Amino acid sequence: MKNQIAWMSIALALSGCASIVSSTYEPVRITSKPSGAEYMIRNAKGQIIQTGKTPASIILKKSDGFFDGADYFVTYTKAGYQPGAAGINTKVSLWYALGNLTFGGPLGYLFVDPITGAMWTFGEEACDITLLPDYLRNYGRDDLSRADSSSD
Repeated sequence: MKNQIAWMSIALALSGCASIVSSTYEPVRITSKPSGAEYMIRNAKGQIIQTGKTPASIILKKSDGFFDGADYFVTYTKAGYQPGAAGINTKVSLWYALGNLTFGGPLGYLFVDPITGAMWTFGEEACDITLLPDYLRNYGRDDLSRADSSSD
């Protein structure tokens, strides 16, 4: 029994807290209003990561390297609607920030969680956008130009 406790203590000491409760990847929902929009996800280097139609549930990698959270850019298109775009950004996980005080210690803070990417989480569980109908594309421009000319 003492042997098992010793091995468990060693395992916890050599792991980061965020790595215990999280992984390198995280699910994200891609949604739009109206649904059925085509989406394209690009990473920070501009490479296409995934395409599909909304709604969708996808798995994204949270890290771009040591101490580098992954960020993504999503573009949406649908016939009859203006194109839309949104970002999916990482932030530091609460498990990384506070959990390593208890479990991971310096090894968790400086090595394990940054290497595995478990130190990051996505700010939102969903990337959601409302697409505007095409007929609203020029709405208000004439009103703005009249307002500018009347102030002369």
